Amino acid sequence: MRSALAIVLILVTLLSFGCWDAQDINNLYIPFVAGYDLLEEDGREKFSMTVNFPIMNRNAREKSDVITVKGETMAQTRIDRGNKSSRGMAVGDLKALLVGSPLAYRGSKDAFDLMFRDTRFSEMIRLAVTDGNTIDILTMKPENYQTVGQNIIDLLSNSPRDNFIPVEHLHHFRVDVMTDGYNPVLPVISIHSESNLEISGAALFKKYKMVAKVNREDMRPLIWLRGDGVIGYITFKMMDDKGEFYKISFEGGSKRKVTAKLANGKPSFEIDLSFSGIIAETLTDIQFAGKEENVLAVEKALEEHIQKQCEDLIYDLQNKYRVDAILLGKYARAKWPPLVKEQDWDEVFCESDIKVNVNVTIQGTGEVA
Repeated sequence: MRSALAIVLILVTLLSFGCWDAQDINNLYIPFVAGYDLLEEDGREKFSMTVNFPIMNRNAREKSDVITVKGETMAQTRIDRGNKSSRGMAVGDLKALLVGSPLAYRGSKDAFDLMFRDTRFSEMIRLAVTDGNTIDILTMKPENYQTVGQNIIDLLSNSPRDNFIPVEHLHHFRVDVMTDGYNPVLPVISIHSESNLEISGAALFKKYKMVAKVNREDMRPLIWLRGDGVIGYITFKMMDDKGEFYKISFEGGSKRKVTAKLANGKPSFEIDLSFSGIIAETLTDIQFAGKEENVLAVEKALEEHIQKQCEDLIYDLQNKYRVDAILLGKYARAKWPPLVKEQDWDEVFCESDIKVNVNVTIQGTGEVA
């Protein structure tokens, strides 16, 4: 009898706390995705925030809607939201945040500073930059999704599973911008045709400010050199001793090991990249079963292909973009703190010696001997 009474009391207590401070869902926006933009109106800079949220009414013709608010500061966008709607926003349910490229190039500290101060935002919000303003993407109607918010969340969640695409959450971004020697890298979303979205490259940041966009080809060595450890496909060509070309697709992942040394005040880094995976496809006829020499030839050809891509990107990072986007500052910070904290690490990175070694192991060819 006492145990039954105790259970009843516990249930009553839990139900009471569950109702405490509850809000009617009809009085809230439940956001899918939000986007920050930098606009110019009457010759003055303004910030805007666009939110894509689902419509809960089953009888509604549209599955989602957007609200755009503006202000001369990020905080003023919240005031504008209050002027346009009496409904609150469940920011803890936000799944992804987009930053328009004009704002990213100008510097996005205003937007992120607001989010870092508000503990209601989830640390696991996925981040991305958009080609152009986010409002152009958040107001489109995708072809194969009920809402553009679902399209964006799916793109950011699933694309890295089979491609070398950067993954950045709010927590990671905070660490990168607040830690000496670190810089963020975000995926870039673009409109592909009128109603489709794609990951078109990666945005390189120097702290809060975007300094460049690299295309999809350069995005892959960027991810390998950062040591992000994702899995994807690499398609390359190989020429045999007779001058015949073979087109091959490799599926696998990579691991990074970095050795850092300092000679006469100048850092040098040796990056060892190890790839392991399978041959997913050969577009021309090449035999592997019983032909170990062909497997070794493919491994060597892929090693050379990867090494050239990495060396080309490192040259661009040091001479064109002048930013450490491959996190070598992580090792410099651990070994030589004054070099990172008392100097501009990105400039030190540009003068550093960097060597890349690549090793590929093919674990399967899909053929039966």
